[in-house]
Amino acid sequence: KKRENYKLICQGVAILFDGPYVLNTDPAFAAISGISLWYHGLAYAIGFVFIFLWLIVRRGYIGISSSRALDLSLILAVFSLLGGRAFDVFIYERSVFNGKYLEMASFWHGGMAITGVVAGLMAGVLLFSLL
Repeated sequence: KKRENYKLICQGVAILFDGPYVLNTDPAFAAISGISLWYHGLAYAIGFVFIFLWLIVRRGYIGISSSRALDLSLILAVFSLLGGRAFDVFIYERSVFNGKYLEMASFWHGGMAITGVVAGLMAGVLLFSLL
């Protein structure tokens, strides 16, 4: 029987793992009234809060008011979510969503592309700078 070894190299440290391992964890960390709360959603929420707090703290240096900092953080949140979902649906998984228009808007079923999130953030900054 062939034994496979997997090597993880992280910051110059190599760790040898024996055998094929599958990370099989539940993506939901809690459920409230039948609604699952997922780790990815928590990460996005924490990121949005930190962006808002950073903008509030640095608003004097950036030269924007508190209300403009709130506007920018909301624009960034919305555009990053829309961009991430749009890239996943239209670029990476077009064949899966072909003709399933309601499923395209179903954020809760998963599917966000980091490239779309970055593109959405850039579009949000551009929109904010034009307003």
